[in-house]
Amino acid sequence: MEPTQRQYVTTILSSGNLLLGIVNDLLLFMQIERGAVTAERRMLDVNVVIDDVVDMVREKGRKGK
Repeated sequence: MEPTQRQYVTTILSSGNLLLGIVNDLLLFMQIERGAVTAERRMLDVNVVIDDVVDMVREKGRKGK
């Protein structure tokens, strides 16, 4: 595949993933609006959440290089 074609495919894939994220957000919003989704209170370890986020960002950074 030529570099230009590869860039087109990458752009299409990225755009498709972004669009899928938007559709999923809209579907979730619709579920929340009609009361199909409820939130629950739970204890949260902020350190674990931050570690998980750092791991995700680090992995995306590795894939992006």
